[in-house]
Amino acid sequence: MAATNLVVEFLGLPGAGKSSLSHLVAAQLAEHGVTVAQPSYELAHGPQPRLRRLRKMLHVARELVTHPFATARAARIVGATRQPDAATRTRLLFNWLLVVALARGARTRPGVHLLDQGVLQAVWSIALEDRSETALQLLADPALALALPDVAVVVAARLDVVHDRLCSRSAHDSRVERRRGGLVLLGRGEQLVQRVRETAAGRTLVLEVRNEGDLRHGAAALADRLHAIVAGSLAANPSAG
Repeated sequence: MAATNLVVEFLGLPGAGKSSLSHLVAAQLAEHGVTVAQPSYELAHGPQPRLRRLRKMLHVARELVTHPFATARAARIVGATRQPDAATRTRLLFNWLLVVALARGARTRPGVHLLDQGVLQAVWSIALEDRSETALQLLADPALALALPDVAVVVAARLDVVHDRLCSRSAHDSRVERRRGGLVLLGRGEQLVQRVRETAAGRTLVLEVRNEGDLRHGAAALADRLHAIVAGSLAANPSAG
């Protein structure tokens, strides 16, 4: 089943369990004989920090060179959002270009590509502290079609469960953890997940997995669903296998 291509993105609040679910699903799919990659996680956690920064910059540079008009449009949209400061805008734009480059790259290789950070999550991140819906315009760009996932998996959990998970983390690396009034910001974030979900629903298959207890059952069910999609794609196009 290595010849088909399926891009899957996990969308949800920090602490919802996107990476955990991605890892479990990857293991399940591998047992089915499916070729699996986790490009965003592998980049974020694989190389040494200096090499990781270099690779990220190379991905962003490639996006700048190969898609200059889409990059300029994204810069205008992110620049129009009301972020806390210019440094935040720059960081969010860099992250946007990075995940778009990773998603485009996933399209060029066979297998199932699981993104725990993709374009939908990047839009969520840009919109989190901006009270307008300007960031949602990023998803309307026709040039973004290849970067959109085939399947978006919303990882959902009650806000109190997510809040407790974030409080128990040793490294507070998300804005929700660093800002005062984290529970209020989580509420805003939950609403945004739904808005991003609604915006993407017309162009991608949206599934949901709840994570308030044992995630293994939900992961197994999701892996079976994705495996069926891959198998169906191969059945419809036998030459791909």
